[in-house]
Amino acid sequence: MRNFDLPGQIWAGPVDGVALWLTRAFAAGKFWRLLSFLFGIGFALQLERVRARDAGFYRVYLRRAGVLLLFARCTI
Repeated sequence: MRNFDLPGQIWAGPVDGVALWLTRAFAAGKFWRLLSFLFGIGFALQLERVRARDAGFYRVYLRRAGVLLLFARCTI
């Protein structure tokens, strides 16, 4: 498991090769699709709520983007 997703990984046998193929076929890259989908859903829900309140969308969106930016800076 140590070299699971590193370039130049060393697999000892055919079972390891099958495991690698299954992982690449069914799991690789799925996180980014899910993250993009959830971000889009969140954006759409936020837009609907702002429209329902007749509030300023840009102000709310910029505040949310600023908070997300602070979270991102704190985790780096």
